[in-house]
Amino acid sequence: MIKKIILLLALIAIPIVSATDVILVSDNCADHATALELAKALNATVVTTTWGVYDENVVNEILSLKPDKVIIIGGPLAVVENYTTVLENAGITVERIGGQTRYETNANVTLRFQNQFKMAFGDNVSACVCYGLDDIALNESMEKIKQGKYLVLLSNGTNLSVNPERLQLKIQNIEVIENPICPFCNYSRITNMLMHRGFKVKVSKISDERVKLMLQNRLD
Repeated sequence: MIKKIILLLALIAIPIVSATDVILVSDNCADHATALELAKALNATVVTTTWGVYDENVVNEILSLKPDKVIIIGGPLAVVENYTTVLENAGITVERIGGQTRYETNANVTLRFQNQFKMAFGDNVSACVCYGLDDIALNESMEKIKQGKYLVLLSNGTNLSVNPERLQLKIQNIEVIENPICPFCNYSRITNMLMHRGFKVKVSKISDERVKLMLQNRLD
């Protein structure tokens, strides 16, 4: 009798393994950074496709994960509609969150899933701000997202994709990722704007050596 009770308790303690959600995104750096932050909040798996290209190998990779749902980040130009059709025909729920621009996509994802971000990150949330067309700063932001509880907010040099005040999250610390070879990114203007709004802002300048390394990797 005692052995049966111990066995029952052991079975109860074993976590139930369920299919994970998959986030499908193109290799556009801005959309990919947005996908990474969402994956961290949802404990989802990110699958990447080439921008504007349908790839059967990508579909097979997704199917091998046996997801209940696939969330597509980006519009149909970035992640083509063929993926939606094939995945839905396979019985998988598909939700697409995109926009006319990478800034709209970032905003729509952040606002759509802010409750999930709040549940996953709690009150200890920081935001990375980087120029939306600067792949070097975006890659640096992705590294920070992988290491901590960061949201990424894109800047166009004048405004942010989402004003932090609109979010239900309590964002107090904002890290502006500065690429020293991007003179038109207006980092100082964005930093001053955020500080004026009462946020604690840290400027993280990417080292010249790291910039050279990332540029070299792109050339290779």
